[in-house]
Amino acid sequence: MSGSLDKSLFSEFPPISTEEWENIIIKDLKGADYEKRLVWKTDNDFSLQPYYRREDLKNLSYLESLPGEVPFVRGKNRLKNDWDTCQDISHSSAEDANRFALGALKGEVEALCFITDVSSDTVSGISLQSQKDMETLLKGIFIENVSLHFEAGKASVAIFAMYVNEAKKRGLELSRLRGSSGYDPLQGLSREGTAGIGLNEIWNRTSSELSGMIEALPSFHNLVVHASDYHNAGAGTAAELGISLAHGAEYLAGLQSSGMDVGAVAKTLQFSFSVSASYFVEIAKFRAFRLLWANILSAYGIKGALPVFIQARTSEWNKTLYDPHVNILRGTTEAMSAAIAGCDSISVSHFDSVYSHGDEFSLRIARNTQHLLKHESYLNRVKDPSAGSYYIENLTDKLAESAWKVFQDIETKGGFIAALKEGYIQSLLQSFKAERAKNVASRKEILLGTNQYPILKEESLSRLEKISKPLSLKTSGKAVSTESIQKLSEALESGALLGDILQSSFKKTEEGIQPVTVFRASEAFEAIRLATEKYGKQKGASPSVFLAGFGNLAMRIARATFSSNFFACAGYRILDNPAFNQASDIAEAYLKSGAEILVLCSSDEEYGEMGVSVAKLVKEKKPSAQLIIAGNPAALIDSLKGAGVDDFIHVRTDVLGFLTQMQNKLGIKVGE
Repeated sequence: MSGSLDKSLFSEFPPISTEEWENIIIKDLKGADYEKRLVWKTDNDFSLQPYYRREDLKNLSYLESLPGEVPFVRGKNRLKNDWDTCQDISHSSAEDANRFALGALKGEVEALCFITDVSSDTVSGISLQSQKDMETLLKGIFIENVSLHFEAGKASVAIFAMYVNEAKKRGLELSRLRGSSGYDPLQGLSREGTAGIGLNEIWNRTSSELSGMIEALPSFHNLVVHASDYHNAGAGTAAELGISLAHGAEYLAGLQSSGMDVGAVAKTLQFSFSVSASYFVEIAKFRAFRLLWANILSAYGIKGALPVFIQARTSEWNKTLYDPHVNILRGTTEAMSAAIAGCDSISVSHFDSVYSHGDEFSLRIARNTQHLLKHESYLNRVKDPSAGSYYIENLTDKLAESAWKVFQDIETKGGFIAALKEGYIQSLLQSFKAERAKNVASRKEILLGTNQYPILKEESLSRLEKISKPLSLKTSGKAVSTESIQKLSEALESGALLGDILQSSFKKTEEGIQPVTVFRASEAFEAIRLATEKYGKQKGASPSVFLAGFGNLAMRIARATFSSNFFACAGYRILDNPAFNQASDIAEAYLKSGAEILVLCSSDEEYGEMGVSVAKLVKEKKPSAQLIIAGNPAALIDSLKGAGVDDFIHVRTDVLGFLTQMQNKLGIKVGE
């Protein structure tokens, strides 16, 4: 019965060939360019078609594997797609960090990440400066039942030793403890231009430290590649993958050359990625990464089941100071991409992470984002949720191909370190940074609430006061041996402080490596708006923009709305008005308002006589007035400028550049 029903049903829908589809599409385009209208040009050196079909999968050999099988493109689990719900904790004092960590555990997270940022002489994030601080941090936490991750930069080994001491004190079976150390010596080269030790010493020292860490906590991921740095430096997805692969491959090669078993290195290695809001691209990114990493392991003779551990964090690059609740939406789509892609651990940053370590509300919202994905959407119960998507599979393949090319280019330079020394990686990242900064400045890439549709009266100066200042590293004057994890642990138990260890472990080196700089896309716009806020507090009021609409109803409303959003990005007060009929009325009302900027809003063809008249009347009485036309009336520009119009704003305007110039004209200093 069912067979005949199927036959009857599908007879109503005869198969359609690709050629037939294309003919219909071309007909509907009515002569428009197919490539320009329908083909998506990505920032990853490839194009994406408007649709894909089953025939587009025929050359994707990895689809023959199932979830849980090499190369793990479809995930590492055979039966499910579960991940650790992780919460990042960065509150300054160990006491506060412990309180929020316990709150997170009550909120049913499976993992915690403790963040301590250490520079040459200061520490921010959690201040873990002694063994006592680690005891305070972990008080009441059953560390044998939760995965613990640490991020401490060059202090990673010392913090690791503190953690091991605490575990030993509790009498725990160390081989069962799970988590990661954050240990990434090559990150020092990329982020600071030096690892604190000479290049010739890197592999001997890294091999010694890593061997001791593996011996102490064999189930820990004791070596981490911070792939997130390349994402947050503005890299395109393929470049991010290619550089990260090179970073990881450098560890395999370097540590093998120093005598370590490459299989042991691969087993303890973890990749920490950021996830952007490009939903489908991010799903494909992790699938492509697993495919390529399996290829690299195979080249080292590791062909068995050794899936890589991926820790995903929502992007820092697109998070904003203004309209911060939009960050909740950004984090939600990012976490969903990571979950569908089969990441092993996911951290969703709290929406106020730009200006705060997080409070009970923002941290709860962050972890509940993942609870929704698990307990209401059940993404953890479906193995390979994106299976069957022709689009995602083709996107995976194209990303893998493009990323592999970046990886090979770095390898031809001699590998990750050599490419850093040459400046190749920095140059690659800088090109992406410049292009993305340009897109943000022109609003081709939109940051809602920052470079488009800002909240008009929002202020953020007071928010920045919530960020705690870095604390000085303490020293006790004790001599500390850092030859092994055991000696380091003994020194900490006897009262040595983090400052003692770093003074003993690191020395200034001159490697001449240009650091990789991370940034947020919204920083330049935020600097302008914060400067406006400071100016407003000093002068009693921020600069104001007088919108004067006239003529065509639809155009004056559209251009007034455009202008309001445009200038509100700088934090200026917007003075909207009813429509005007006479140039003299506009001039009189504007001069009476005391506004610094006058924007005329109408259709291009109506700017001629009215624009010239308004400009002459206004400039005669107030030469300092900034008179702007909303639009680009090409035929009238010369006459309008001749009458006194200062500039024009439209959809092709470099918003950031224009607002920067306006700040200079108004005497508002940005960045002070």
